[in-house]
Amino acid sequence: MARAFKSLFLVVLAAAVIVVLYQLVLFGLRLNNALSLAQESAAFQMLQPQATLNILIVGDSTAVGTGASLPSASLAGRIAQHYPCASLVNRAQDGAITEDVVAQIDGTGNAPFDLLLVQAGAKDVLRFTDLDGLRRDITETLSRAIDKADHVVFVGTGNLGPAPIFPPLLDSIYGHRSREVRQVFIEAADAAGVQYVDLLKVMVNGRFAKDPRKYYAPDYLHPSSDGYALWYKALISQSDMESVLDC
Repeated sequence: MARAFKSLFLVVLAAAVIVVLYQLVLFGLRLNNALSLAQESAAFQMLQPQATLNILIVGDSTAVGTGASLPSASLAGRIAQHYPCASLVNRAQDGAITEDVVAQIDGTGNAPFDLLLVQAGAKDVLRFTDLDGLRRDITETLSRAIDKADHVVFVGTGNLGPAPIFPPLLDSIYGHRSREVRQVFIEAADAAGVQYVDLLKVMVNGRFAKDPRKYYAPDYLHPSSDGYALWYKALISQSDMESVLDC
């Protein structure tokens, strides 16, 4: 009996090790895909000297549009398609954390904008940026944004927990972390009087969870073109951007 139990235990242990190794290899491959997508992506811009409206977009890889099949399928690209009267400057960068966004805003010089869209936070979730420091960073970012533009919209990070890139345990950790960062962002946006677009509910309760192959990019971390389409709908429905960008 003892020998049979020991044999069964070894079989179960071996199976568990195989599963863990498989999850780690899969995670590594998808992480490599994420890095490749970031290297290949380019922030969508549409510069029009005679435009009647000027838009500035700043933030991280999701503001760049990493994961979209074409730059025009990104959030910035969809804004440009719907508002052809506007000139769109995109200073977002892959790998940027919230602290980096102030420099992106300052890098545009003294030119004012009609609309400034901030989209950041995903990297802060991944890197476990200190929450007190993050609160200071986003407060400073929104303050600079208000000085720079007539209207500011803050698009928060979605829930990274359900992203298929993460193996079991990590998904729970990043889910909890996403909610912590979201709360910091909501409080900062409320204090600054800035509209906050909450993507967390879209990621958890929406189609992302139901059809990850469709709404996530091949790295299973960034949104796909269809994923950005859902985010664009959330942007329109949760902000008054349409009234600001009246073409």
